[in-house]
Amino acid sequence: MASLPKTSKKTSSLEISEAFVKKSKQQMESLFVGVSQFFSTLSEPSRLRILYALCEGEKSVTEVIEACGSSQANVSRHLSALHQAKILNR
Repeated sequence: MASLPKTSKKTSSLEISEAFVKKSKQQMESLFVGVSQFFSTLSEPSRLRILYALCEGEKSVTEVIEACGSSQANVSRHLSALHQAKILNR
């Protein structure tokens, strides 16, 4: 069974804040751009339908098309975008 690793010390919100403060502005800007791109990729409802269809496990493109009720071209385009964003593996 999968579980989260146990730590001997709890991290306080102050420690988390200090970790962010120690990052340079350039590092934080890079982080913000990456997070923004991630959520932008997920902002398309068709991509969320695909992810929902894949929650049960691996599927062929044909199975994803059937589960989503979309065209092959549309599903392939969204699968490619999800793969490029490293959200899905092939």
